[in-house]
Amino acid sequence: MTTLHAFVISWTGQAAAAEEIAAQLAPHVERLTVIHSDNSEAALPAGWVRTPNDWFFGRKFEHCLGLFEGEVMLQVSADLLCEDWGGLATSCRAAFDNLAALGVWGPDVDSTYWDLQMTDLARITGSTAHCVTLIDSVVWAMRRAVADRLVGLDFTCNSLGWGIDRMAALFSHVSGRLVVREQGLRIVHPPGSGYDHAEANAQSDAFLRQMAPAEAVQNVLFNAVHVLHRQERDRQFAGNTSTGSTGLALSSGVGA
Repeated sequence: MTTLHAFVISWTGQAAAAEEIAAQLAPHVERLTVIHSDNSEAALPAGWVRTPNDWFFGRKFEHCLGLFEGEVMLQVSADLLCEDWGGLATSCRAAFDNLAALGVWGPDVDSTYWDLQMTDLARITGSTAHCVTLIDSVVWAMRRAVADRLVGLDFTCNSLGWGIDRMAALFSHVSGRLVVREQGLRIVHPPGSGYDHAEANAQSDAFLRQMAPAEAVQNVLFNAVHVLHRQERDRQFAGNTSTGSTGLALSSGVGA
């Protein structure tokens, strides 16, 4: 059975939500850590780690990599809503147990640019899962080999953290691993953000300059897929008939 180390990413104003998510996850994972930032000096509960208050997702993710123990790292942002976090952890474990080739996994998150319509590659027959280009890092999981690829990268240029999910997905694809989105698991993600998207994009560009050559080629293919999906989305918004998804399907036994 695959061992899970779950991380909950928390910050000022999200401690109560993080505590609730952690309580639901704890019985379903082997190890649990809450990464929390604030300006307080008050003691934190057992299993919580305080980071500087100016650390955003990028630096917190790097800290998770250093603490990660287990075969799969599951990471959840504290501002998300889910009816059953324990069920999510169980589904995550089952996915990695059943797909030996699985590299990165995530559930169905709303209010994200990287939804299924933008990232779909192929449906896995007999399931609610789809192979996709990438998974939004607000809630996701990765196998140890993928985390090891990210260890040692320079995160100082990427405090906001955009591009980390893309780097993980790029490595997964070029190393023969699958990136899978589970459509049966719905996660509510509050729309909007409290940071500058232009700055986040600039940091992502700097971070992704660390791509290996094969990953850079894969990134070109990613971008081509995303352009095609964006064009289809624009046609739908214009009121034209949709041509549907990719129409591809993979056997449910792929990579098993």
